[in-house]
Amino acid sequence: MTIAAACAPPGGGRNPVTPRFIRHFSMLCLPTPSEHSLKQIFNAILSGFLSDFPQAVRSSAGSIVDAAVEIYHRMSVDLLPTPAKSHYVFNLRDLSKCVQGETHTHYVFNLRDLSKCVQGETHTHTM
Repeated sequence: MTIAAACAPPGGGRNPVTPRFIRHFSMLCLPTPSEHSLKQIFNAILSGFLSDFPQAVRSSAGSIVDAAVEIYHRMSVDLLPTPAKSHYVFNLRDLSKCVQGETHTHYVFNLRDLSKCVQGETHTHTM
């Protein structure tokens, strides 16, 4: 029998895991990627998707990714979970859903259309 478990650091309503419990598992810790790494990963994804769009739309991929990473970073720092607001847990899945939402767009012809799409996806996945 194999059991896989995941946990986050204590705080925001999460209790610490006891050493007695942890001794039954092999620990694997993954550090949070740097801001530069996040921008590079999501810029590659979005630039690849926008390659068939007009030049004005293609050239905005870097700005969109920079804004999305900045919003994610600010939410992670400013909106920390508390026992009363334990739903304030933001992770990379929220950021990836914002960028993934942009890749489902097929009818963007100018920057105004793209701006509305980015605004909608960011609002949908962060609120």
